[in-house]
Amino acid sequence: MTTVAAGVQSTAQVVPHTWGMEIKLAGSGFDAGKRYYVIVVGVDGRVAQAGEFIGTGPKPMLCNLNSSVLRADAKFFEVLDEADRVVLKGQV
Repeated sequence: MTTVAAGVQSTAQVVPHTWGMEIKLAGSGFDAGKRYYVIVVGVDGRVAQAGEFIGTGPKPMLCNLNSSVLRADAKFFEVLDEADRVVLKGQV
């Protein structure tokens, strides 16, 4: 994981499935009440949505996100804020 936003701490696990992949994201420091969304970028450059969550501030946040991109076809995922700024980037 590469953290771009100050104060955000997180870990992630990627789980391959026959239908795509799941990202198990844990973290804190996401601005409370703010919306974040997650995308997966494929090796071919295709971008797919993986879900959204609301920040919990300093409280721990656990979130399971899903994407239709197969694990073998994924290059990385990103968490973006409401202004489309990258907050986190994770290799898969």
